[in-house]
Amino acid sequence: PAPWGDLLPEGAAPAVEAPVTIRVPQTTIVVGQGGLSLTTREELEESPLIVEPAASSNTAQEALEGSRQETKLLPLETVLTGLWLGGVLALLLWRLGGSWTFARKVRRWSREPREETAVLCAGIREEMGIERKIPLAVCAAVDSPMAVGLFRPRLLLPAEDYGERELGFILRHELTHIRRRDLWYKLLLLAAACLHWFNPLVWLLRRQGETDLELTCDDAVAAGLSGGDRRAYGEALLTDLGQRRGLAS
Repeated sequence: PAPWGDLLPEGAAPAVEAPVTIRVPQTTIVVGQGGLSLTTREELEESPLIVEPAASSNTAQEALEGSRQETKLLPLETVLTGLWLGGVLALLLWRLGGSWTFARKVRRWSREPREETAVLCAGIREEMGIERKIPLAVCAAVDSPMAVGLFRPRLLLPAEDYGERELGFILRHELTHIRRRDLWYKLLLLAAACLHWFNPLVWLLRRQGETDLELTCDDAVAAGLSGGDRRAYGEALLTDLGQRRGLAS
């Protein structure tokens, strides 16, 4: 909805012919002893006597001039641009507010993991070639393992009641997200959805894009596993999916 045509170079604009100007003699209403008369500017300059209108006539003349003023209407482009920018701003504020609330909840309900869990995470991180230290916390405010944070990423676990093998798969999956910078891709998808908030196809694109990020992350994790570990990793994914969706099998 933005007026992108105004950004084009001057040479790209089509040539428009100059408008035709028609000069019309200015007509004035003169109040005299003989009543009202219509007089042109030339006649006023040649007339020896002009009777000034009374105060009441001044009021009538001002009302007449006010009624002749053109009504100013906002262009459709301006209305659409304002509506679009308002939607973008409202959606961004809503997302920022949700992120701020979630960050506060995470800080409140997080605790340090057990030592063996921290050692396991550090070993997998070094094995994957991630040099920076990734903080790990157990947070009761989340319902599934996740990686959060763009500039200072960290891992969150809802609990520690996983088996050692299953916990290793979970940590490897989330560390793969961090190594591939998937959180930045999710931010790009969110920015596209905010800019095109009126287009449902972009929201479907964002949803499918986030699903693809998860699937390709699983492919990257499984690529470095043996046959038995791949099967165990797939079973761990199905178990986690069943617990989150309430599936019996």
